[in-house]
Amino acid sequence: SVERAKALNNSIVNIILKDLRPISIVEGKGFREFVELVEPGNQLPSRTFFYPNVEKKYLVTMQHIKAELKTPEKIALASDIWTSLATDAHMSVTAHFITDWQLKNINLATKPLSERHTGENIVTFIEQVLEKYELEPSCICALVCDNGANMIAAARKLKEKYSWARIRCVGHTIQLIVNSALKVTTIGRTMGVARCLVEHFHRSEAASTVLKTKQQQMAVPQHSLKQDSTRWNSTLHKVTRLLEQRWPVTAVLSDLTMSAKRHRHLDLQSKVKQLLEPFEVATTYLSGEKYVSLSTVPSLINALIKEMQPDAEDLPSTANFKTVALEQINNHWPDDILQLQLGIQNLICKNSTSATLSTTLSRMEVTELSQPKPIHKNAGSGTGSRQSSGQEESPASASIKQTVIDKMFSFEESSSEDSDKEQLSCVQKEVMQYFSEKPSNRDTDPLTNQERFPHLSKLARDFLAIPATSIPSEHLFSVAGAIASRKRASLTPQRVDMLMMILHS
Repeated sequence: SVERAKALNNSIVNIILKDLRPISIVEGKGFREFVELVEPGNQLPSRTFFYPNVEKKYLVTMQHIKAELKTPEKIALASDIWTSLATDAHMSVTAHFITDWQLKNINLATKPLSERHTGENIVTFIEQVLEKYELEPSCICALVCDNGANMIAAARKLKEKYSWARIRCVGHTIQLIVNSALKVTTIGRTMGVARCLVEHFHRSEAASTVLKTKQQQMAVPQHSLKQDSTRWNSTLHKVTRLLEQRWPVTAVLSDLTMSAKRHRHLDLQSKVKQLLEPFEVATTYLSGEKYVSLSTVPSLINALIKEMQPDAEDLPSTANFKTVALEQINNHWPDDILQLQLGIQNLICKNSTSATLSTTLSRMEVTELSQPKPIHKNAGSGTGSRQSSGQEESPASASIKQTVIDKMFSFEESSSEDSDKEQLSCVQKEVMQYFSEKPSNRDTDPLTNQERFPHLSKLARDFLAIPATSIPSEHLFSVAGAIASRKRASLTPQRVDMLMMILHS
């Protein structure tokens, strides 16, 4: 029947989109035989029939996304750049917001960058994406991107133009810290030997064949030593794999007269693994997309600082790694900024990982952070404030209070002094009530029951939606790579964007 044929064709469109199959699959001999078995006598249309159906689904998805983006007051963006197998550069943009106290992530674009990857061209690209979805720049609160010079330049221009906050991808920053610490002389040599071992087994068919035999004899998983070097924590994964395959590898290399020096390097790799594991835990947690992540950054950074504290039993190479790591952490997250972020975190997202404020932030100071801008002129008279303790407030901290806290609360200036005092009293009571409650369990979603705190919820809706990393954009590249594979290298960038839009929205 006509209805049955229509339903079958719609199902084939879903197979093409969900399973990342090329439209040419409908002309494959095996696929047509399968359809004939399922629906005898059905005349399957050619590929030209399915193109309009895919485009129609794209337009319907686009309208749905536009309607959904009109709901939140503030939206955070995450962005990154990727080059496909066809050497086409793509830039992805994802939107993050909170609706009905539910965290939402939407793919806005995975489009080609035909021009040079300069900061100005990236700004133009992002503005075109906003125009495409009829979004006003004023509704964007932050841009999350990596530490690339072009992305930093673009973020700086967008901040000057639209006052967007620039959030450094914490995962990328942690990788920069790890890379710097791995350059310690002894550890650097160890990793150099590890790379040589992996390349030896990857390039030598004879060594690879003997390794498989040894793996079977020793009942060790037959895993390849080769790892994706572009992934975060790739060094840890490489070391973990080598330690897993240590005895089969040693047996093979012993036949090739492996030196004792290399044996010592393999011993040191277990120490390297222990040093790198805390960083992987941090980046893995911060890369989650289904839960709030940015508010956990200060706690995780403080945890890394504790893990990197020198120990009397450390080897010289281990102590050097920790020293460099601590220096890099302090360079990327100065103590005063970290403490202020910790105060904001506790204010918004109270759970067992961030239940108490740092000793440098008293309750009055946290209340001061939450006050609207017109009231800051009287903040110094309060007990526990930085002014009353004789400490000078850092310019960076003052700037953050004015441009983040005050702006996010969005209080309108009032000509009535009584109205200001009443509003301040309301905020103070709400903050003190918040901190007087028992901290929630670690697994508790911080987005629940926020409506009980109407003033804090305004800050929470803007702040908690911001992802800690640009992983949401980078995840799109994995799917885009499957779509723009070698067998589909002729797929136009516009169609890649269309398929990504349907699949990830």
